[in-house]
Amino acid sequence: MKILSLPNETRLYVGHDYAPEGREAQCCATVAEHKAKNIHLKDAPTEAEYRAVRDKRDATLPLPKLMLAALQVNIRGGRLPAAEDNGRSYLKIPLNHFEPR
Repeated sequence: MKILSLPNETRLYVGHDYAPEGREAQCCATVAEHKAKNIHLKDAPTEAEYRAVRDKRDATLPLPKLMLAALQVNIRGGRLPAAEDNGRSYLKIPLNHFEPR
């Protein structure tokens, strides 16, 4: 994984943190901290091993509540969709497309 080949003191800012075991959520950690504490990166997995662990875990998780809204903003580089005729921007959420797990 290329990001882990950065210098250990490099700060990584993540867009999410699940705050395990009741600790406070964090938005920044160094490469060294990820190598030492990130449960998905322990024992320096190969990319295939990492993907297998994440795919197995992710298959058990529901779609995050704000995922569809976040995707619509993220793919536009943080910009909201263009305003419609009434001057308002809307996020469009498909109904009856995603089923809960």
